[in-house]
Amino acid sequence: MARPRRDRQEEEDAADAEGVELTDPLDGYRPLRLPGPRSTLQPEWIEVLARAVAEGDTLREAAARVGATEGALGQWLQRGKTHADEGRTDDYTRLYVEVEYARTSFQRWLRKTGDKLAAGTKASTAWWKWRLTVSDPKNYSVPAGGPGGTGAAGFIALTPDDAVRIVEEKLQRFLRDHAEREALAAPPPAPDSGGGDAAP
Repeated sequence: MARPRRDRQEEEDAADAEGVELTDPLDGYRPLRLPGPRSTLQPEWIEVLARAVAEGDTLREAAARVGATEGALGQWLQRGKTHADEGRTDDYTRLYVEVEYARTSFQRWLRKTGDKLAAGTKASTAWWKWRLTVSDPKNYSVPAGGPGGTGAAGFIALTPDDAVRIVEEKLQRFLRDHAEREALAAPPPAPDSGGGDAAP
């Protein structure tokens, strides 16, 4: 039986995938064996949390590494920011400074990697753009209206009734435009060849 031919895109994807080393998702996983989430910041967790963020973990993922919740980590960071604004120094301010530095370090790495990929001809920068958006949505997300507020990019939430109304409006506009194009493309009416008013 003949082997089916692959198209060029499939061949390029297969060639790209050959250089990708897939890892075991259980590498590095150890059960925490905790009775519940931890809620009090411990000084030894600061570097663990910062390193997790520097490696690209979200705050939720970083918090899970020490058995805490994303909410608890968010509170610790907010407390650190407040204390830093007040001129105080403690474990919370240290955590805040370390995590902010880790975030910027990871984002800098993402931007540099994206720049290198953009200079190449085969690589796609879509993943890096997405990752920047996930790591810092405040600074890297496109608003729902698009870059110029034109509505050309992004997503908005719609109710089913709004969706039906929008589709109906677009259909009416399409049918109206199509009728106008048909009218313009139709040959003009034939001129009267009688030269004057013809008697009935």
